[in-house]
Amino acid sequence: TNEMGSKWGQEKIRKMKKTHFMKKNIIFLKKTVSVDCLFSFLFDLKGGIYMGTARSYEERIEDLKRRQEQLKEQEKDLKKKVAKEERKKRTRRLIEIGGTVQSVLGRPLEDEDKDRLYRFLMMQERNGNYFTKAMSKKYEVEDKN
Repeated sequence: TNEMGSKWGQEKIRKMKKTHFMKKNIIFLKKTVSVDCLFSFLFDLKGGIYMGTARSYEERIEDLKRRQEQLKEQEKDLKKKVAKEERKKRTRRLIEIGGTVQSVLGRPLEDEDKDRLYRFLMMQERNGNYFTKAMSKKYEVEDKN
């Protein structure tokens, strides 16, 4: 029986090594195995649960620090994605505004048109904030009535 238990224990250890990481350090065994056969593994003889090697507080702290760094990198990546999406939306709005101006003019915009448009809009603002008023939501509601 001792040899059988020993062979059985060695087979269980081989299986435990294969499945160690796949089962997140917990393996349920059906039989009790002698402590000699488990080498460096910790084993709860009462419950038959493989607990893995105990980690020190320093190792846990290091793991948490690594996880924090990973989370910071993920946060940084997400912020980059958000900024990229916002740039795309802004670019689209600018292109649409340029298209609207071209459709009102009835011709393609030229470089000197940008300066003229800028001066015109600034003059409208100096004379009574006409452009700001025209672009406000309040004006849009009044215009519909």
